[in-house]
Amino acid sequence: MKNPLLVLAITLFSVSAVMAGDGASGSNAGSGGTAGPGGIFGPAAVVKQGKFLIGAEAQLQFSGPDALGLLGHFRYGLMPRFEINGDLGIMRGEMYVGAGVDYQAVGDKKGGVGVLVRGAGFVNTDGLGSGLQAACMVGNQFDLVNIYGGLDTRFIVDPVDETVFTLVGGIQIPFQRKMAFVGEIGVDMGGDKQSYLSGGVLFGL
Repeated sequence: MKNPLLVLAITLFSVSAVMAGDGASGSNAGSGGTAGPGGIFGPAAVVKQGKFLIGAEAQLQFSGPDALGLLGHFRYGLMPRFEINGDLGIMRGEMYVGAGVDYQAVGDKKGGVGVLVRGAGFVNTDGLGSGLQAACMVGNQFDLVNIYGGLDTRFIVDPVDETVFTLVGGIQIPFQRKMAFVGEIGVDMGGDKQSYLSGGVLFGL
C-alpha cells in the first residue's frame, strides 16, 4: 500500500507545482471568472468510523482558460453516519482548498439506495471564486460498480455573488482491494463554464 500512496503524493505535488507555475505566468491567470468546482469524487456513502479514504483526480473543464486541474481528496469517518472531507489542488491555474462534513441520510447498501448530504466551504486564490457548497447525492451499489448522482450547489461570495447549480453523475469501479477508479461528470445548469469531466483513483486506508 505504501508504494502507490508514495507515487500518488509525489505525482500530485509535482503536477500541481508545474500547473501553478504555468497559471501564474500566463496571460489568463486570475482572469477566468469563477474557478472550477471541486466535484464530489466518491459514492453516496460515508467512510466507516475511524477509517480514511484518500484519492487524486484529474479534472477537465469544458470551457475557459487553464482547463486542466488536479485535485487531492481526503475523507475520514468521524462517527456513525458522519465524515469530514477535504480537497486540495490546482483549479484554473490557481490553488483550490475545500473542507466540509458529509452526512449519511440513508444507508448505501448493496442493492439499495443511499443518500449523502454535504455541507462545505471552499477558497480559490487570486479571486477566482470562494464560497459555500451544499450537495445531495443519491447512489446505488451493484455487484461490480457503484453509481451516484445528484445536485451540487455552489454559493460563490467572492469576488462576486453567484449561485451555480451543477448536476453530477459518477461511477466507482473497484479494481484492487481497497482501490477503486472513479469517473465523474458535472453539467452546469446555467451554461458550461462550470461543467467538467474527471477521473482518478481512491485508496482506502
